[in-house]
Order: sequence, then structure tokens, then C-alpha cells
Amino acid sequence: MALIATQAALATGAAHAGGPVQPQPPDYLIEIVRGQTIYVELPAVDESTVDEVRIDVAGQPVKTLDFPPFDAAVIPTKNFERRGIAVGVIHPFTISTVQFPGAPVEVAEYSLLIRPLPVIRRVHVRPLVIENRTSLVGFQLRGISRGTQVRAWGRGFRNTSSRRPLPLFLMKIGPSSRTYVVPGRLDWAPRSRPHVTFSLVPRFGTLRNGFSVLGRIFTGVLKTNRTGDTSIRQTNPWRYCSSELTRDERNRPPRRRSCIYSGY
Repeated sequence: MALIATQAALATGAAHAGGPVQPQPPDYLIEIVRGQTIYVELPAVDESTVDEVRIDVAGQPVKTLDFPPFDAAVIPTKNFERRGIAVGVIHPFTISTVQFPGAPVEVAEYSLLIRPLPVIRRVHVRPLVIENRTSLVGFQLRGISRGTQVRAWGRGFRNTSSRRPLPLFLMKIGPSSRTYVVPGRLDWAPRSRPHVTFSLVPRFGTLRNGFSVLGRIFTGVLKTNRTGDTSIRQTNPWRYCSSELTRDERNRPPRRRSCIYSGY
């Protein structure tokens, strides 16, 4: 999702290029999520007299990917936090022209708000097994939000030669939990470590602060101790998110993406 500041909005600032910059109305708030690239139109300038169009955020000049003619700017934002431009804080966003010799002249002023990337909450996955046997009968998901879609894959079981989709039959729904049964059960050798992958995606069109909420990817290994108790050891400490339930019509696990930065 790219943000575009309209030419009409920028024209208000450009009209004051010869004098003190006038703050823009409150609705001229540039709002992005962490890591999202900013695309902003620039006010018209006389290229014969202007050497540079500069953009400052929180009083710091930021690099852009634009080239003359100066009609638009593409601003990567992934390094903003390293420069002290914090998330959840409104920062001044100014556009200035630079003419050599001379000091920069502000032509437009806005506000920039960076929000955290919206992601669904974490879920606790618990395996349901036959007592004292390495035989999986289902899963219980705790802390799951209403409307969350679920898919699962497994490998390392005796009846699955590779990572394959696991059939899940919804057996019980609680206030914040779901219990799924795997028809036919899944067995594994006592010393093996079968892997499971879950794709957890919010209902289609779920938004937070105007941005689409990402799903999460859970991966784990089934482990049985000497007393016969089986648990899941999470192998990915919630590092990966996704924007899709499955990758394609072949029902493969979704593509992994960052849970922190947009577009990564």
C-alpha cells in the first residue's frame, strides 16, 4: 500500500515559496506503517534556479530515490528507526527547495505518523495425542481470534512422505480456543521429530488503522519425553508473517514475510 500526497495538497505549500511556510490543515497527515515506502508528489519548481528539492523528517534530511525533473519523490523508510524517527509519534515532514548560494526555503509542511505493522495476535498450539503413544489425533489452538482462518501442514509422520496438508476437522469452539481433529490420526516413530506448520490468517478484509492485518506462520516440532508426554517445541519464535492463507492452488504453505516491516 503506497501513500500519495496529492498535488492539490502540495500546491498550498508551494504558493508560499516566497515567504514563511504555512502549516497545512490537520487532515494533511501522512500515515504509513513501519517500513512502507512513501511516494509523494512535489510542488512545481523552476529547475533553472533550484538545485535541489529536499525533504526533512523530524528535522533530518532523508534520502529519496527521485531524479530530476523534480516532480515526485520515493522515500524508503526502513532505516528511519535507526535515525531516531520513532514509531507511534507524529513527526514534522517538510519539503524545501535549495538554491546555491542560499539557505533552504520551505515550501510545504506536513505531519508524518508511522504505525506498527498490524498483525494478528499470537496463538498457542497444543497437540492432542493418544496417551503414551506417538499418535497425533488433533490440535488445540488457544488465544485464537474469531474469524481467523487456519491451515496446517506436516512432515516426518509415517503416513506422510513430505510436507503435505493436514486435514483439520473443527470439533469444538470456545471463547478464544478451537479444537481440531485430524481424521485417521498421524503416527510417527518414537525417536523421530515430525514438523508441523500452521498458517493463521484473519478474515478477508480485516483492517487496523486503515491497513490490512497480516497473518502469522507457526512452525514447530513434536517432542515426546521419557514419561510419554508430547508437546510442540516452536522452531520459529513468531518471526514470520504472511498475507495469504496458502501460496497457490496446490495448497502449499504461504510465502513468508516480515512481521515488522512492510514489503519485506
